[in-house]
Amino acid sequence: MKVLMVSEYFPPESRGGGEISAFLLARELSKEKGIEVHVLTSHFPGLKKEETLEKVKIHRLLKTGRDPNTFAGNLRRMLFFERSLLKQLKILHKQEKFGIIHCMNASSAAAVKLKKKLNVPFVLHVNGPVLFCPKGTLMYKDKEICDRKCTRLVFLDCYMNSENIGKMRLNFFSRLNPGLIYTIRRRFETYQKHMDKFDFYMPISNYMRKRLLMAGIEPGKIKTIYNIAEFDRFLKLKQPRNKIPKILYLGEYSKPKGAHLLVEALKGIKEKYVCNFYGSGVLRDTLEKQVNENNLSVKINDKVSYSEIPKIMEKHDILVYPSAVGEAFGRAVLEACAAGKLVLASDIGGIPDIINSKTGFLFRAGDANELRSLLQKALKKEISVDIKKIRQEIKKKFAAKHIKKDVAAVYKRLK
Repeated sequence: MKVLMVSEYFPPESRGGGEISAFLLARELSKEKGIEVHVLTSHFPGLKKEETLEKVKIHRLLKTGRDPNTFAGNLRRMLFFERSLLKQLKILHKQEKFGIIHCMNASSAAAVKLKKKLNVPFVLHVNGPVLFCPKGTLMYKDKEICDRKCTRLVFLDCYMNSENIGKMRLNFFSRLNPGLIYTIRRRFETYQKHMDKFDFYMPISNYMRKRLLMAGIEPGKIKTIYNIAEFDRFLKLKQPRNKIPKILYLGEYSKPKGAHLLVEALKGIKEKYVCNFYGSGVLRDTLEKQVNENNLSVKINDKVSYSEIPKIMEKHDILVYPSAVGEAFGRAVLEACAAGKLVLASDIGGIPDIINSKTGFLFRAGDANELRSLLQKALKKEISVDIKKIRQEIKKKFAAKHIKKDVAAVYKRLK
């Protein structure tokens, strides 16, 4: 069976954990007997248009914007991506005759427009809130989890009273830009139009599953498929012997990711600690200013490549994941558990699928005081985790061999 996975971005041109997950799933599925995996993705200068990596045949034929964090990048995506996707998919399918087409993200869902023409089962990987929210956060006015029906009036009210749209921070001009407002709303309505046309749905957490059910998708067409993590790289890490505990933050410097919340929580802590931030984003200057003004033992570092994460994680004792929005999943959380770190994470989105009483500690999303209390207990060694039990728990739940078999079973059922 030939399977085509469609992803707007794909390693080495990753834009987040979704692309890493797409590669890992493609690689694992290619090891399954009887499955030949192809990937259709965007081309960027310096990359081959066609190549095979670890048995995965990659076709870099699509056009899109390089930076989804900018208005210009998003405009290019809107103008070129869908058009090139539909054109190249028809050509590639004619050559390869795929048995399954698996859209790995919301933007690639437009491929389902060709479902009748290609006469192939389509699967949608649901790995983010953007299918259900124009802002991509499911946070009403950036203040509360949103369960409202997103009419145009509700959206406009929310947009005008929000600080962020996805990864992009709104300023005075972008907030009043009718072209941007129209583009964001139009994209959301396009996603909504495509969503119910798929034969099967693979949400990456129970949180995303719940959202699909709320959207009216039949339960029999849904199966939660967790992201694959490269456990081996993290299971082998040694535990540090730090005299002063080291705290780690990995992620964007943005309000949705909660970077500011960790700085706020650290302000009231008297116990000794060292905290390292690794990432990039619009809040960097603000974070550095707060760190300096409050004389905090915090260093704001540049973003590092994914290959450097294990080495960095090995040197730290505690990982804080303070996301303020309902993310579909938390790859860094899962990897930190595999590395035997004490994880403190917000109780929102797909995070509770990973963190429970055995694997770490949850705090109320957006609550700096609750996070501060957990940090104080961790620094005083009043709370801890059993590393052996953590690793047993996550290996049982997130092992690649189980996940790829679940996906392969869905493919065979659809065929």
